[in-house]
Amino acid sequence: MVGAEGGEARPLARGSWSIPTLFATTAWSPDGTSILFTKQNVAGTREWENRELARLDVAAGPTALPTPLAGIEGRRCGAGWISPDGRHLALTCPVDGHVKNQTELVLLPSAGGTPRRLTSSIDRNFSYAIWRPDSKGVVAGVADGTASALWEIPVEGAPIRRDVGRIGVADVSLTPDGTIIFIGSEANRPSELYALRPGSNTPERLTNFHDAIAALTLGKVEAFRWTSDDGLPLDGILTLPQLRRGAQVPAPPQYPWRPLGFVARDLLHALAAPGVEGLPRLRAELPWE
Repeated sequence: MVGAEGGEARPLARGSWSIPTLFATTAWSPDGTSILFTKQNVAGTREWENRELARLDVAAGPTALPTPLAGIEGRRCGAGWISPDGRHLALTCPVDGHVKNQTELVLLPSAGGTPRRLTSSIDRNFSYAIWRPDSKGVVAGVADGTASALWEIPVEGAPIRRDVGRIGVADVSLTPDGTIIFIGSEANRPSELYALRPGSNTPERLTNFHDAIAALTLGKVEAFRWTSDDGLPLDGILTLPQLRRGAQVPAPPQYPWRPLGFVARDLLHALAAPGVEGLPRLRAELPWE
């Protein structure tokens, strides 16, 4: 730790355990007395499954041992955020404690206790949560098919989906009045800043950093859905080429790597199949300028 005025860094804790750099968080308690962080029992990226959330008393000295959070033993929760009033923790935990499952948001009292699943009714893969300034809920962006959605998830009550259209949501922040500020991208525009104001259903773009790219004539992008051989519904994005009439169409490359070949085969079968949502049946005619 280094003081706000600078100076020599001092260790807060030592041990044989490690702190991962991927899918992990570090959060100060509002009173500044402790740190909630992701702890990995053994160093190395292959041990990422064996992680847990722990709390460290800052004043205890470097010989202090981190304390695991009570109530989520065996859940393998990987990230956590402390509410502004210090009463609750919002955690990301794999469903049923299996790391191969998607992650959900879980609410836990700061002192430990019985966890409560916040997003079990949504069935989406959540990776973060941003607390509202009043500590009454969190906001999170999540992939939804080939698009994104923002969810307002109260501590008490049902989650509310905020539609952002076809804007892909990345980092999210909240203003004191409840405006949601987020980094978003569109099919023909790289990342910009957007605002979704209270009561509004239409995000407002705040920046125009990539007007030059948005003005380019690029291949049309379409979303489509299909069903895999084992019945799993799948989502994909197709970028159609922009070709001039009479131009020679290059042959698709042949990949010796079998998994990629299987993906290409399944994709072509999906495009050629009737009833593909959002995309007409594949035709020989290409989109000429």
